[in-house]
This record gives sequence, C-alpha cells and structure tokens, in this order.
Amino acid sequence: MKLHTQVTILLLLLTNSIYSQSTYQEVRNILNTKCSVTCHGNNTYSFNLSDPDSTLYDSLINATPVNAFAQANNFALISPGYPDRSFLLRKVANCISADLALHTDEGAAMPENEAPLDNKDIELIRQWILFGAPETGMVIDTATINAYYQNPNRTKVERPAPPKSCEGFQIHMGPIFYQPGEESEYYQRYDLNLTDTMEVIGTHTVFNNESHHFIITKYINNTAQYWPQGLVKETDTTMFGGDKEFLVACMNGDSYILPNGTAFYWDQTESLDLNFHLFNTQNEVLAAEVYVNVYTQPKGNALKELESSLSHNYGILIPNDGQSKTIQYHVPVGNISISNITSHTHKHGTNFDVYLRNSDGSKGLMIFNGSYNYRQGFETGQYDWAHPPVVYFEPFLDLSQAINNGTVPAGLLMEATYLNSGADTLAFGITTADEMMAIFFQFVDTTYNIPALAPWTPQCLETYVDPCLKDTTIGIVENGNINNIQLGVYPNPSNGSVNISYQLEKNATNIHLEVVNLLGEVVSTLVVNEPQVAGKHSYQYNSYGAAAGLYIIRLQIDGVYYNQKLIKSAQ
Repeated sequence: MKLHTQVTILLLLLTNSIYSQSTYQEVRNILNTKCSVTCHGNNTYSFNLSDPDSTLYDSLINATPVNAFAQANNFALISPGYPDRSFLLRKVANCISADLALHTDEGAAMPENEAPLDNKDIELIRQWILFGAPETGMVIDTATINAYYQNPNRTKVERPAPPKSCEGFQIHMGPIFYQPGEESEYYQRYDLNLTDTMEVIGTHTVFNNESHHFIITKYINNTAQYWPQGLVKETDTTMFGGDKEFLVACMNGDSYILPNGTAFYWDQTESLDLNFHLFNTQNEVLAAEVYVNVYTQPKGNALKELESSLSHNYGILIPNDGQSKTIQYHVPVGNISISNITSHTHKHGTNFDVYLRNSDGSKGLMIFNGSYNYRQGFETGQYDWAHPPVVYFEPFLDLSQAINNGTVPAGLLMEATYLNSGADTLAFGITTADEMMAIFFQFVDTTYNIPALAPWTPQCLETYVDPCLKDTTIGIVENGNINNIQLGVYPNPSNGSVNISYQLEKNATNIHLEVVNLLGEVVSTLVVNEPQVAGKHSYQYNSYGAAAGLYIIRLQIDGVYYNQKLIKSAQ
C-alpha cells in the first residue's frame, strides 16, 4: 500500500510538471514535492495536499489558520495580494525577507526537520500571492526568477528598520521583476487593517534608484471594493480617476515629516493605492521593491488635516519640430494654505515653473522654480525632470491673502517647456516615451499658523533587530539592545533637534558618542572618551544644518560599539 501511494504521487507530480498551465499549479507542485501528504492530511491542518485542485485552492484562499498568533494578526493561509499576511508562505519563507520572518508563536518553520525550500521556489509562491493568487493563468515566468537568483551580483533594496510598535508601521510593495530595458507601472490595493483611526505625521520611503516615481493615494467613498487585490499592471490612465485622494508622491526615496500640528487621517477600514513606475536601465533582471515607514500618532492630536493635490494638464501636444515649446495651464484653487509644491514631466521636459495667477490670467509672483535647488539654496541652471526640486513654505503660502504683488491670487499658473526631436508629436501618456505636465502640492484649508508643538512621545522602548540576521560582526551591535543599552533616537526621521539616549546597567570607564555620515566622516561629537555612571544618559543633536540623508549614531562603551540609524529629512 505504501509503495502504491508513492508511485501514485510520483505520477501526479510528473503529470503536473509537464502540463502545468498556471502559477497555482506550479505552487502546488512545490508543496507536493517538499511537504508530505501525511503532514497535511490530518485534523491538525485546515487543508489537504491530496485534495483536487479546486478543493485545495478553496481551502487555502482567505482561509483562517489554526495557529492562534496568525488568527490574532488577521493572517490567512493565503491572503491574495499580501505575502506578509499569508501564513503558509511565512511558514516556508526561510527569511527570504525580514517582513516574512516567523514569530516564535507561529511555530516551527516548514518543511519541519527537512531542508528549507530553495529561494526560487519561495519567490514563486510569493509572486503568486503578490499578483492576487489566481487559480488560473501565469503571473510570472519561472525563468525570470531563476535568472535573478542565479546572478551572484543581483541588486536588492535593503529594508529599513521599521517604526517601533507605538510609532507606526511598515508597508512593503514587491519585489516586482523587470526585464532589461523594461518600463512598467504597477498598482497595488493595500488594505490598511489598522486597529483604530490614526494620524500619519511622517513617512520614510526607500526604493530602487531606477524608479520614475512612487505615489500613495487613498480610496474614497468605499470604492476600494471594486478593485482587485494584488499587483495590477498599468494599461491606461485609471490612476487619475476620481475615486482616489492623493497623499504622497516621491521621485526619490526620501523622508517627509508633516508640519507641526498637521496629519493625514487614515481610518482603520480604509485602503491605499500604491503606484510604482520603474524603467530598468540595467542589463540584468531587476527586483523592484518599495518600503514605506509610516509614522503615526493617536487620533485627536493634529490641529489640521494635510491634504494633497495632483493637478494635470491632459491636453498637452508637443510637435516634433525640434523647437522648444512652452505651455501654460491654469490650476484653480480656493482659500487654502500651501505647505509644499513640486513638478512632474517626462524626459522631454526642459523647464518647469509655477506662478501665482493674476486676475487677467497672466503670470504673477513665481512660487516654484524648477531649476532651483531648494535644499542647498542655489540656482542650478537646468531642470532635472527625473528628480525635480521641492519647495517647502514656512510659513504656509496663504492664497487667501494679498501675496501676489499686493493682490489675492486668482489660482495657480504652471508653465512647462519641452523639446521634442523625435519622430512623432507627443501627447499625455503614462510612459517616459509620452509626456506629462503636472504639479503636486499639499495644503490645509484656510489660514494656518504652524505651531511650535512638542512632538508626540511614543511610550515603547523596544529597539529593532533584524529577525533574519544570522551573523554579526564581532564587537559591533546594530541598533544596540545588548545588556539593555536601549540606544534611542527620537524623533526619527528628523529635520531639527534629535534626542539621543541610552541606558548603562553599570559604570563605564570610557564612553564616546558621535554622529557619522555614510562615508564614515564624523559630523558631530557629543561625548568624548569620558567615564559615566550607571543609569540613563541623554543628549541633544541639532540636525538642522545637515544635508538630508542617512546618518549613524555611533556609541562606544568600553570598546564595544552600538549603532543606530538616523534619517535626516528635508527642511
């Protein structure tokens, strides 16, 4: 009987491998090969690998796991569109990424007492889930996955340390595999699944350098229910429909702290739309990923909701005559106060300015200069369409006041210049072979004075340790938590004063504390080789004059180093 069962299973595997016509079948083949039928054929589990295809599929998709921890976190065996919420993938993921690391309460990794799945097999399961876990059809070519994982020099976006549990949460989009020379744009519906309404006070976004943009919008009027779960490849301009509210637009990975007293309001039942656009300029398969740290505070702390607008001119036409063409477009606005503004074109854009509009339709005061470096304060002489500048207004630009050369503005006027030397006339389109003319700005309604409010102080003290980190350099402790050092940095990200604190369990003879950049250069020294007694020690570092980017807080205690990352956001 045992031999007969083994032969039957072998024939089933061979048949499936030859005639697989869907990614689901390929996933099933992996599970059949790596997990014994008897393991998943008793009452301990809610699915049985010997079931027919459709029966097994129905028992996996959105099915509640037996594990209590998984239930408490609203995991499903397979949650279409959400690899990190799919308990089956988490059990076999073998730390392919830190957001899939098993919690101790999730039980042992699978296959138990056997070799883990190969990364290529794990990735295939993840891609199937990421694209909505369809029962039919192919969502990715296995050759693409193989090409990526067989490349020893493959590039990977490093996951930033997520916020503390009382500071916020992390969103992960991807990986999305791009062939050499491929340009594609993807959307992903992302259900927030929060425990309560939250006020978002900042974001930190990390993604591939080859990206053209990453945009977060929020569905309104309960329209998310009409959109599928999982990655959707862009084929038209549905992104600009009226069912989404713009929140964050990034051309570069960056940090953004909302002005004091303002916040985005995110309800626990709401859904986001994640939009990622990348052009793979490399000669190898590229894995595109986005990590977003979302920093929150409890509801009721903000004074104003910060709103966002992406205003497009859809009617642009740029002839292919090799001559510069300048286009103006009126953006009507009400009595709002603008916090920041930036521009957006594709590769034919050579200049972009924004003006306050006079009542007769002419240009008034310039409020955005596309060739000006607002971070460092100088005129560059050219417009970088791929990385346009952002201007932040402190105080806010109050459009209800007579700020336009002594008059109240009659809206905004954007002016863009293009140079088309190609074969065809250019019009509005979603790829960089087409063109766009848009401005993105954030604002509050009516007049707003930025208060000097103390930041909300989180109440948790945990420090982040990469759950997939298996080896560490001797003498170096990342995000120091050994011996309860509790090296804390707050607020983080920051664009001003930073509190750096640590706890000594016993007296130390030599303490050195400094801030260094990614080149290892010391930008500030706070403690210089001094003895200190046991207890908590705190210091203030003023990051205001430092360039935006990543820094390391380096603490040395009697020859042992403890490191913590500091993200310096734009002013």
